[in-house]
This record gives sequence, C-alpha cells and structure tokens, in this order.
Amino acid sequence: MKIGYACLTVAVAGTDMKSCIAKNATNENLVAIISNNLKSLQNMLEYNAKNDIKMLRISSDLIPFGSSSINTLNWQDIFKDKLEDIGRYVRDNGLRVSMHPGQYTVLNSVNSQVVKEQLMI
Repeated sequence: MKIGYACLTVAVAGTDMKSCIAKNATNENLVAIISNNLKSLQNMLEYNAKNDIKMLRISSDLIPFGSSSINTLNWQDIFKDKLEDIGRYVRDNGLRVSMHPGQYTVLNSVNSQVVKEQLMI
C-alpha cells in the first residue's frame, strides 16, 4: 500500500512553508519565500523517500500568488532548474505528488467582474 499525507511535515526540520499577504508580495519577498518553499519541498520529498512514504500533496502556498497579477516575477524561469531537479527527484524515487487550490480558495462573488478577474489569473 502506498500512503502519504497532505502539505505539512510538522515534525521534520527544514520543511516549513512560508506565505505572505498581497501587500507584502514584493519581488524580493517572493523570491525569498519561493526559494524557502522549494527547499522545504525538497526536504519533504527526501524525508518521504527515506521513510517509504510514496505520496505527498504539495501545498498551494508553494508559489505565493503564482497565477496572480500580484506576482510579477517570471518565477517559472527563475526557478526552472530547481523545479526540474524536484521533478527528477520525484520520478527517480517513485514518488507521487499532487496539488490543488487551498480550502479557502473561493471563485464566486456577487460582482461578476470579480469572478471574471479571478478566472483569468
């Protein structure tokens, strides 16, 4: 049987995920947060591989505002090598990963423009 868990490894050092609110989402802060989160993800995956845990749901906080106009970084290119390394590690170790929006993601509003903008992000 392959077991796993969702998002957080509370008792494992070096696996803390960071996030921020919109007003603090400067390019400098986002680079630091994303760097931290990718390193934390790598540490989680290494822990899982060593402990025969084959599944992890990755936190939607991995890339704060990743699909929002708030995040103006070209993070896909900035972190391309690290993301490829993580993908390779997942494949090489037979791990399974998934990701979906957080539980507080809501795509509705009484204002149709808000909904439209959210769907375009």
